[in-house]
Amino acid sequence: MGTACWAFAILALTAQGSPAAEAPAGVEAGRTRAVRELIQATGGERLARLTMEQMIARFRQERRGVPAEFWDRFLAGVDTGELVDLIVPIYARHFTPTEIEELLAFYRTPLGQKLVAKQPAIAHESTMAGYEWGRRLGERAAAELKAQGMD
Repeated sequence: MGTACWAFAILALTAQGSPAAEAPAGVEAGRTRAVRELIQATGGERLARLTMEQMIARFRQERRGVPAEFWDRFLAGVDTGELVDLIVPIYARHFTPTEIEELLAFYRTPLGQKLVAKQPAIAHESTMAGYEWGRRLGERAAAELKAQGMD
């Protein structure tokens, strides 16, 4: 994803206030509470914040001319609750209330909590593995093109 797309994604996530207590359109309040609890139990909002912080760290390096205070203010103004508001109806469409309760039961177990704790490291390591895999595929494609006389 290009820098402009990431910047747009960051802007889409920033909100000065989020109607977190309200049920999204078409989702009953009880189901909304259960989905919000599931997102909390899975560390979803925490992971969104961590991802945002990592993106900002990358932007700081790519855009060295932008003052650090800008990024600090920008990050302070990010409300991940807005992202949760966008995700609640998605979960509600894909899972029944019973399934949400069953997922919550799992994530409340020691194994579920271990998954939540390990998920950031797993995601990071998986991303690195994906980059390495993509690099090797790119090298293979370049070698095949070169063997066929194309640069």
